[in-house]
Amino acid sequence: MRHDPAAILRPRLAGLVVVGVTLLVRSVLATPVTLGPADLDDTHIEAAITSIVEALYVRKHARHYWDPPSWDPTVHGSRFQRGGYTAMTVLAMLYAGQSYQDPRLADAIAHLEGLPMEGTYAVAFRLHVWAKLPPSFQPRLEQDAQWLLDGFSPRAAGWAYEQRPATTRKDNSIRQYGALALWEAAKRGIEIPDSVWRRLEHAFLECQQPDGGWNYKGDEQPSTGSMTTAGLATLFITQDLLHAERSRKLGGDLPPPVRAAMDGGLAWMNQHFSPQENPGSLRDLYYYLYGVERVGLAGGHTRFGGRDWFREGAAELIRRLCEWDPDAGTMTVYDRVAGDGRAARIRTHHLAYALMFLSRGRVPVAVNKLHAKDFATDNRPRDAANLTRWLTEATERELSWQIADASEPPESWLDAPLLYVASNEPWPGVRDYVRETRREGATGVTPLPASLRRIRRYLDLGGLLVAVHEGGGSGFAESVRALGSALYPSREWRRLPADHPAYQLHHPITRRPPPLEALSNGVRELIILAPRGDLSATFQMRDERRQVAFETMGNLYLYASEMDRPHPRLKRTTIPPPLRSARRTITLVQASYDGHWNAEPAALQRFADGFDGGDELAIRVITHPLSALGEIEPAPTLVVVSGVSTHAFTAAERQAVRRFLAPPAGSTTRPPGIMLFETAGGRGDFTAAAETMAAELFNAPIRSVRREPVVTGSTIDGGFDLTRVEYRPFALEVFGARETTPRLRGMDVGGLPRLLFSREDLSHGLLDQPTWGISGYAAGDARRLLSNIVRAAADLTAAPERVRQTPPPRSEPK
Repeated sequence: MRHDPAAILRPRLAGLVVVGVTLLVRSVLATPVTLGPADLDDTHIEAAITSIVEALYVRKHARHYWDPPSWDPTVHGSRFQRGGYTAMTVLAMLYAGQSYQDPRLADAIAHLEGLPMEGTYAVAFRLHVWAKLPPSFQPRLEQDAQWLLDGFSPRAAGWAYEQRPATTRKDNSIRQYGALALWEAAKRGIEIPDSVWRRLEHAFLECQQPDGGWNYKGDEQPSTGSMTTAGLATLFITQDLLHAERSRKLGGDLPPPVRAAMDGGLAWMNQHFSPQENPGSLRDLYYYLYGVERVGLAGGHTRFGGRDWFREGAAELIRRLCEWDPDAGTMTVYDRVAGDGRAARIRTHHLAYALMFLSRGRVPVAVNKLHAKDFATDNRPRDAANLTRWLTEATERELSWQIADASEPPESWLDAPLLYVASNEPWPGVRDYVRETRREGATGVTPLPASLRRIRRYLDLGGLLVAVHEGGGSGFAESVRALGSALYPSREWRRLPADHPAYQLHHPITRRPPPLEALSNGVRELIILAPRGDLSATFQMRDERRQVAFETMGNLYLYASEMDRPHPRLKRTTIPPPLRSARRTITLVQASYDGHWNAEPAALQRFADGFDGGDELAIRVITHPLSALGEIEPAPTLVVVSGVSTHAFTAAERQAVRRFLAPPAGSTTRPPGIMLFETAGGRGDFTAAAETMAAELFNAPIRSVRREPVVTGSTIDGGFDLTRVEYRPFALEVFGARETTPRLRGMDVGGLPRLLFSREDLSHGLLDQPTWGISGYAAGDARRLLSNIVRAAADLTAAPERVRQTPPPRSEPK
């Protein structure tokens, strides 16, 4: 009994001779550096992918490619699967981003084109290869799809190892791979009879075990992880292809047997998931993890049993296959598992499965679909999946979607540009909160319910909520409007005009655009509402007659991802607490005034939380009126005054600026710090108005400070060299050139540039979230520039005995 398709293809690795190439496959006797799941980020995944790709190229044979030189059925399994290892490896390489035109891969693809295949696994893998290639390979894909259709056995509801349409063999592994291959064909326009999908679905329903899992043949053997993922992956396919229409009408659902089977399978995964072993089996770990990735991506599941399947699976694969060199930032593939000379050799198909898991699991998340337990947020279970599939085709890059649990920390929702929620029911808690705030006699501030606080936190951190009203009525749309107004009382909803990026950014929407409303903070959109038109039904049905719905959402994705620059899958969205207390804490004041002083309310605290001052320096952020800075004792180290549009500074505000920067003699015991004026978003005239005010106050010129320590980092302890910076893509369009010179300007007060002006955005950059339309510094350099300003201000206000010689400035990768 063999479950792993590669067990049918089992290769025996011959001796490996490498000449003139750095040896990437080796046994390591020294104890390796272990990377746990919590340690991983995208740089580790990229390094692992690079090392596995190179190791596979090293293993390539000049004539046999990635198949064994001689086929021994006692070792390699069925002779019908010739070419299967090469097809599997080529597919893994394509998933990893290797070009089909690369000479190292092109000859293997040409070999597959001319190879007469006889095995179901081999043909299924090869069909996947054609599906990853340009349309010129479509005839090859059609041939292999027809081969699989001709080999399908209605009696067995599946396939044999070879093309035997009369077989009675029941094999859930072959069913899975045949189904996955035919699904790829269906996505590329090849008609697959519904009868095939119905037979496959019925077979998996029929052989599901009482515990909710599946095994290899549907017999009395225990359920296994690899076969449970096979069953679930196939049922996700049939859900799309057979049952989408049922969910078009609100209240519709899958047929009860299918719903029960999927719920049972997911419950089994939640109970038994392990990244270290194939549950219920002592073999086939790599095949099983590939199946986990298939189910996770198809169903939008980020966790099984509360565990991040990609993070934990990637950590286990890297532990088994790769040695991490933290100094070089590279990985090297072992010859034996975990570098243990006594362990089993790592086989080619192990590397191929691992490469597929890492490459597919790593793809950026385009859409987080909000799931809540207290109102209907999954009426159309495949709307986000089908929207993401359209985005993948439109952007010509792999994208994924996932379920975002409404009860989880909102930081976890930031790994996708869009937080999508669709419902026909009012948002719970909104009406009661609004009623309480308006209650006669109510005093003080009414606390937000926890569920609404999470939404506010997500939006403040840079997120974009896209809300879609489903069906008739208006309850959900009205509750979203009330939610936005309750969270941001000073902001007003507006109907989006025809020239808004939602309608024009990439796909021009000229005929019958879906009506959209939005709430903005003056820098970016916070919430976009589709109050009618039921876009969710369009996405559920993949209704291409309403292409404008997909194109509009495509524009919103590009807006929220900064023109298709989403975060990597494992980018950290939470900031760990400092390891130790700092000796000195400085006060950073966010100055308030009658205007848009707080467009990005989380920006400065987010910066302070992530500020790396070691054990020397920490930041305390407070909010205080600009006109009353003199009330703060001792005087703050740094004052940040942010705004969006022009502002008429009052006499009291002008006087406060003067007294902070040029205090009267004897009124303070230490030198003044620094004041920074900044235009949040970088598109308004706030800083220009501040420059005019300052010139009138101090009668001094405003000049570039690019040679000052706040930019060069010189004489600043822990400063960064920012003589060259990176701007956001939109800023470069505004500039009309690819600039790298910082545009920060300043004014000397008391002989030093204590007054700084940034017409370019810093605030949104501090949130490190992609958004189109922000003219300012890229996130990393926004943080580094403000860090230099903080440190310079700290040095200016330090006691004389604390001033000392400092090391050269740091220079970090941009």
